[in-house]
Amino acid sequence: SKPLQRYDPELRTATWRMEAGSAATPRLVGETVYHPGSDGKLRKLDARTGNLIWTWDSGTTGPLQSPEITEQGILVASTDSTIFLVDDATGVERWHLDPGIRLTGFGAAPTRAGSELFALSNGGVLYALRGRATAPVPAPEAFVAPAAPAAPAPGVWFGPPTPPVAPL
Repeated sequence: SKPLQRYDPELRTATWRMEAGSAATPRLVGETVYHPGSDGKLRKLDARTGNLIWTWDSGTTGPLQSPEITEQGILVASTDSTIFLVDDATGVERWHLDPGIRLTGFGAAPTRAGSELFALSNGGVLYALRGRATAPVPAPEAFVAPAAPAAPAPGVWFGPPTPPVAPL
């Protein structure tokens, strides 16, 4: 993985550089960069100066995926196995979901649609999490990973990588 740097096209040079690499795309929101490190650390930086605002350590050994910025915090998944919600202001973990299935992890960033979050594990399981719009601060119980449906709709499958054969 390559270092993160800010390039100024007018000056034709890098104005700042951070040596921590990333296996996923950093997220730019306004004047803030969220850097998902290949070392399992999420960093928040000032985009103009490159100054580090905070660093949060996931405690995992795998790289982090591109973060999803929400009103409740920063959602980030580890390639090892866990999805985390990190407080944007403090860099403190608010909650995490560890499905308990090792060696799968998440090979793509979580995707948000309204109050729902979808994350596809490397093991082929699609996790659908729903947040409560009325909760002022999300807590782990505010998000539920539903079990696979007993009878999936045609063409839709939540569960193991091999869906049943169903006409579309």
